[in-house]
Amino acid sequence: MSSSEFDRPNRVAIPSEFAGPRGLDADLDTGTVVAPPSGRNPSVSIATLLTLFITALLAVRFLVPSLIEEYQFRLVRGQQRGLHDAAKRNLTRGPIDQLSDTSRLVTQRISPSVVHIDTQRNFLQQQVRKAKLPLNQLEPRETSAQGAGVIVHERGHILTNFHVVAGADSINVTTSDDRRLPATVVGVDTHMDLALLQVEAHDLIAADWGDSDTLAEGSLVWAIGSPFGLSRSVTFGVLSAKGRGGLSGQDFQHFLQSDAAVSPGNSGGPLVDEWGRVVGINTAIVGPTYQGVSFAIPSREAREVYEKLAVEEALPQGWLGVQLAVVESGQPRIKAVSPAPLAGGAKVKAIVDTESCPARVAGLTPGDIITRWNEHEVDSPSTLSQLIAQSSVGTTVDVTVCRGETITRLRVTVGERPLQFTN
Repeated sequence: MSSSEFDRPNRVAIPSEFAGPRGLDADLDTGTVVAPPSGRNPSVSIATLLTLFITALLAVRFLVPSLIEEYQFRLVRGQQRGLHDAAKRNLTRGPIDQLSDTSRLVTQRISPSVVHIDTQRNFLQQQVRKAKLPLNQLEPRETSAQGAGVIVHERGHILTNFHVVAGADSINVTTSDDRRLPATVVGVDTHMDLALLQVEAHDLIAADWGDSDTLAEGSLVWAIGSPFGLSRSVTFGVLSAKGRGGLSGQDFQHFLQSDAAVSPGNSGGPLVDEWGRVVGINTAIVGPTYQGVSFAIPSREAREVYEKLAVEEALPQGWLGVQLAVVESGQPRIKAVSPAPLAGGAKVKAIVDTESCPARVAGLTPGDIITRWNEHEVDSPSTLSQLIAQSSVGTTVDVTVCRGETITRLRVTVGERPLQFTN
């Protein structure tokens, strides 16, 4: 026997039909059946592991966030439910009820003092006076307007806006107990846009005055009036700002600004505080209808005007006869004064075209910049308007004017402000 034959292992192959699925060998020496190597492909195991790994990543990517989000939702919903239940238990008599009670009490206190005002104007007569046209060119008709007012004295004194009754041929007032009464004008202050009316009636309930100077921004306020003819309508808001000037050319006025809804027909009605006291007279809005901004004349100024008109001691206010404008930013100051840009002052935009106009008589011209009024520094048109109005009629005032590149000093005799003019 050859050596190669001796080197053969003592194994014998088992036919496949007896070997089973894996194919087994038999050791002739021991008679043991020996299994061959497993024969698994390593690449298959790696692919399986990768598949499992990717599946796990996808699960983390998509399932975990959903689970976290659901947990957070459940947590928030639990908190909200707790807050809801606590609020439900504690809202039996809480701050909202107190505020609601306050609002009702404020309305009950001020409503009897608020009146609805109707005016009639003869269109034909007004046009004849204004345009001086022949009668055959005009169509006779009457126009009406509405507003509000507040009773400020039991003897029948009602304060309202001048523009509510301006040019009216007849004025009627409807009180809170539905009495319709004719009213007459006691006096007006066109500069402050206020008018004092008189009605003959008894048992009137007068409103109490509040102090607008102590009213803080953010304070609660109520507006009562007749928006669009709906008498004694109540709105509610907060005081947004104080000292708003330069509205509609009214540099002299410093309005209270609020977000209480005020619409056409509210003019002349009161703005009141949380005690139902009058802190302002509603006067103006931005735009033709309410847009979230309303203005009122402060009660301090309105009360001063009323007290003067009521005792017929209203002194005529000073008048210069000019239309003022703000000095343009960066306009150079006269070199003789300072090399810095002109700060403040009031620019003369136009002068009233009458021979008796104080500004025209004194020699003021459009384009002049007024920087001093007597010993007072003029820092804005609003300041100058106040100084003019507070000056006694007939007094002579020294006025400092920047004109071109020179400084001019003029002497102005203060006139009496006519009804149709302001400064």
